[in-house]
Amino acid sequence: MEALINTGLSFYEGVTYLVENSYNIIEKYSLHVGDVITIQEEEEESYAILRAIFRHKGNNGYFYPFIVIDWLEKTNQVHSLLECPIYKVQSEKNRDWRHVYPLSVVDQIKKAHFVHRCSSECTISHDLENMYYLKNVYYFTAI
Repeated sequence: MEALINTGLSFYEGVTYLVENSYNIIEKYSLHVGDVITIQEEEEESYAILRAIFRHKGNNGYFYPFIVIDWLEKTNQVHSLLECPIYKVQSEKNRDWRHVYPLSVVDQIKKAHFVHRCSSECTISHDLENMYYLKNVYYFTAI
């Protein structure tokens, strides 16, 4: 077992990287702290809020990028007026899913748009105790 000799971490607000897809076409992706990202797990898409981006220098001298996320879990509820599915940020007590991953888990950027489900407490800024989000199913790309 190796010890971590290099403990230096560098944190970033955003990252841009290139991925070669199955058609040998190189695509450029950008991620920013606060984005909601899509992660394919088994046969279903899951969503998470990107909380931090950092890199760590391994013992071999190479830098490795990582992300810190908060998972969004389905509530199986729908907003009564908008008819959008409601998601909740996974509670800190629920540690079934990890929160630190290598950047490589985000191999595709699929646009999933979420908005904070504001309450009466969200007057000047968002109430950070309110962990509910609406998945915007009406978002579209104009061509």
